Amino acid sequence: MIERKIGVFVVAMVVIAGSFPLALAMKSTGISMSTSLICGENVQKNGNVYETREGQHIEIEVCAKWVEDPSRPICLWVDHNTLPEGAEVTPDPATGVGQVCCLLSWTPAVGQAGTYNITFYAGEECGVPITRFNITIIVRPAKAKPFFVTPADGDVIYGETVVWIGESVGTEIQSVEFQYSVDGENWIPICEDNDGSERTVGGKEVPLSDWGDGWSCRWDVSNMEEGWYHLLARAWQTGEVHEDVEIMVYVEPTPTIPFIESPEYDEVVSENVTISVSTLDEDVAYVVYKLLPAVTYYEKGVEKKDQLKHCWNVSGQNLSTVCCGPTAAASCLKYWADHGYPNIMKDPSTGNPITQDELVKKLAELMKTDKDGTKDSNFVDGIRKYLDSVGYGNNNPNGLKVTVEINGYGDPPMDEEKGNECTFKRYKSELEANKKDVLWGIVWNWDDKKKEWKNGHWVVGNSVSNKPLPDSDGDGLTEHEVDVMDPWGGRILKVKMNTDGTYIDPDVGWVYPDTMVSVSEKKPKSLGWITIANVTDPSDGWAAVWNTREVENGIYFLKAIMVDDDGHRGEDIIVVHVQNEIVPCCPEIEIVKGFQFGKVTARVINEECEDLNDLSWVITIDGFVLTGKETTGIINSLASGEETTISSDFVFGFGLMRITVTIDDCEPVTANGFVLGPFIFVQ
Repeated sequence: MIERKIGVFVVAMVVIAGSFPLALAMKSTGISMSTSLICGENVQKNGNVYETREGQHIEIEVCAKWVEDPSRPICLWVDHNTLPEGAEVTPDPATGVGQVCCLLSWTPAVGQAGTYNITFYAGEECGVPITRFNITIIVRPAKAKPFFVTPADGDVIYGETVVWIGESVGTEIQSVEFQYSVDGENWIPICEDNDGSERTVGGKEVPLSDWGDGWSCRWDVSNMEEGWYHLLARAWQTGEVHEDVEIMVYVEPTPTIPFIESPEYDEVVSENVTISVSTLDEDVAYVVYKLLPAVTYYEKGVEKKDQLKHCWNVSGQNLSTVCCGPTAAASCLKYWADHGYPNIMKDPSTGNPITQDELVKKLAELMKTDKDGTKDSNFVDGIRKYLDSVGYGNNNPNGLKVTVEINGYGDPPMDEEKGNECTFKRYKSELEANKKDVLWGIVWNWDDKKKEWKNGHWVVGNSVSNKPLPDSDGDGLTEHEVDVMDPWGGRILKVKMNTDGTYIDPDVGWVYPDTMVSVSEKKPKSLGWITIANVTDPSDGWAAVWNTREVENGIYFLKAIMVDDDGHRGEDIIVVHVQNEIVPCCPEIEIVKGFQFGKVTARVINEECEDLNDLSWVITIDGFVLTGKETTGIINSLASGEETTISSDFVFGFGLMRITVTIDDCEPVTANGFVLGPFIFVQ
């Protein structure tokens, strides 16, 4: 027993073995108070001191009783000034006879790490304390668990899929085993990765501190049965300690993914065009073809941000030279803050606006950016966590989603076996057609001896030109002009991107796309796609004929949406250039019939066209005509719904004649007649 004097009272603290209650008795009052842990995983208790972590739920029962007089009224209540945010006490106050108890319930949120002293009072009357009692709760930061970078929980996967988990700082993973299961109990190995080295990017003048593909491998699901599977990553640490992270994925061995074979990307089309697709899916229900007008030059309008002006104090360190990842991500998120998601620029705890610098700093903290830069996995995880914190993340069906595309670049040029996903086509479709924000992870300076890249950087897609350019760098690839926001200096760089996503950076030379991260709306607003055809009959291979005369000449996105019998869907998008020969809209021509003197007259009527201007016309007369054989003129303007009259010069001749009236490139109109001197009869 430990005794100490408080004023005129003597406080006795007794630790009883078993349930470890703490009793505090005030001998002059006869009230004792005790606590016991009701609920809490891995919650440590030492006397009246409890230790837990952010995110772990705890419940502590607090009781007060009269030691010698169980018939007396008693009241127990908490001092709300000492109660942490989010914690609850029920009932409060607790009243009864002889003994009462209440329950302290709390799940410390991320960011609530610290020490909390919570005070309870007891007395015969509520509000009139006879004694008090303190509980101390020490909240440690949330234990850093591994997390899936890709695929995400609920994703549909097919073919050879990258499975990749991120390693939070301090987990000290030694190896990772990837496994899958149908029922969540019987597990089948996929692969094991014993080298978790991962690209860590800081900026253009900062070499990569590490290189690798992180804790990842490739899982070929092309021969598996279709359906839902548990996907498990078991991260082994020192000794026999491991952490498991598990998600659900839907395996689609024959995915509902169309590939537009005709027309080709950037093809010039005219008249009637046959659109054809191919797919691995054998259970296609229908295919919808849609069209969306594009522009010659599309600009997203992301905000320029200079990393050297941010990250001056992240956990006490100046990380401005290695802060390209958080800075690029902040530019991306600021766009969405200005386009319907304002909470991105607000403090989630207070609702007050935050500055640009605070946004970059918060992202740097969530991305675990350190003196070497940011790991790719933490880059993705940091964006997701920030969106979660402001209410636009995983739990909001109307929020934003983050997707990751891993490229197949190994030894340059591209590793053909792994494939190339970060192409110009993909960049353009995501940025313009799907209205996503695109973050490019680029690499350069290949070390052929070590088989690794020496440098890396993050940039933000800003614009794209839809006008193909001829090869200017000698690699034989078509180029397009593209603007990217470079956080190294906060500049907009205008570059020529090849079809494979490579381009020449003005500062460092050739760069190669390694990772593409897209931030987009879960429920995008209608973009105005126009349906061309809905094909339900597979007899023609799901092909459709598109009459390009139905649209104006210009640049268009052409999309094929394929849906199978189970409702799964996929799409492919290409760009085509419609260039039909322009067919003029022609007015109606009516040669005036009957007797006329010295001239031929015609009415020109604009019934169906918009306003017409500068119409060139010709009246020709064939036969024995001495004067007035050909007359020309211009109709300066002819508004829609109006008409005018044109006439030949003075006509003099003898015999039969043929009259022809022509306006611009329109179909000529003819009539027969007879002329005798100046007297004309038109049949």
